[in-house]
Amino acid sequence: MPTTVVRRRTWARIALPLGLAVMALGAWAALIPLTGPSFNFGFDTDHTWRVSEQHVTLSIVPGVVAAIGGMLIMLPARGRIGAWMAALAAAWLAVGPFLHPLWSDAVAPLATDEGKRAALWIAYFMAPAVLIAYLGGMSQGVRRSTTIVARPAADVTPAADRAPAESQPVSVP
Repeated sequence: MPTTVVRRRTWARIALPLGLAVMALGAWAALIPLTGPSFNFGFDTDHTWRVSEQHVTLSIVPGVVAAIGGMLIMLPARGRIGAWMAALAAAWLAVGPFLHPLWSDAVAPLATDEGKRAALWIAYFMAPAVLIAYLGGMSQGVRRSTTIVARPAADVTPAADRAPAESQPVSVP
C-alpha cells in the first residue's frame, strides 16, 4: 500500500495583528484625503470632507479594499484572499497616481514647499502602499505548514496470539 503525504497550511494567531494593521492602513488611505485639509495636509483641495474623482479612484477605493482585505486576513478560512486584496490595493495606491493623468487631470499636491510636497506623496500613497504590501505578504508567510503522513498499517498480531517464546535453560552456579 502506498504512503500518502498531505501538506496543508493552517491559520496562525499572528495573523490577527497583521490584519488589524492592514485595516488601519486602509482606513488611513481612505480617510486622509477627506480629513487632511483640516490640519493643513491637503493634497488636491484645501476643503475638508470634499470628495473628488481623484479621492475616490486613488485613495478611497483602494483604502476600503485594503481594509476589507485586512479583515479577511484575520479570518482563518479567508486569509489568502485577504492578502491578495491587500496586495492589489497596495499596488493601486503605488501606481494609481502615476496612471491617473491617462484619463483625467494630473495629480498634484497643493504644497509649495518641496519638503511638504514629498511628505504628502509619501503619506498619501507610497507609505501606505509599501506597508500594506509588506504586511499582506507577511500574513501569507506566517501561516503554519503541516505535513500529514499516512503509512499503511504494519501486519501486527496481538501478543496473546503469538507463540510463547522458547525457554532458555538458565544455569545457576
